[in-house]
Amino acid sequence: MSVVPSQSLKDEAAAAIQKGSHKKALRCFTALERLEPENGEWSLQVGVMYHRLGKRRQAIEALQRAAQRCQLQQKNERSYAIYQQILKLDPTNTAAQRGVKSLERQPARRSASRSIQRKAGVKVLPASSATFPTVGEGTPHPVCADETGNDGFGLPKAKSGRVAMALAALKA
Repeated sequence: MSVVPSQSLKDEAAAAIQKGSHKKALRCFTALERLEPENGEWSLQVGVMYHRLGKRRQAIEALQRAAQRCQLQQKNERSYAIYQQILKLDPTNTAAQRGVKSLERQPARRSASRSIQRKAGVKVLPASSATFPTVGEGTPHPVCADETGNDGFGLPKAKSGRVAMALAALKA
């Protein structure tokens, strides 16, 4: 895989989001997901774009792919946060419920489900809340934040580098 097409798609997606062209950003993130299928961050971006376009079912499917890929890569807090977002979109989603339970049952996590939630940056909102929480410190990445700075998904902020960019973009 060449770095140039991947970087070009990332730049194109960032520009599309800044212009409010979520359909174009979705095409870019879908192409990135095909180029790097092991990278759950692109699946997450696809889910975020579907969410912004009002396509709930497709958003949930993409978010499930993202959570599973993150879990396979031992990014458990990340996976947990994504499963929580799926449950906000669809509280009856059995795959997300199973994913959360499997992460909470892990030996190192059995007595620490609240710890996972804190590490994942999950904030519990009242059921009547119409918006998702903004989680994490600092300003959202410009690729994914809307004009108000709301990320829409409240996912945790990455530490640095490419992962930080992908995580920040998921907040869009």
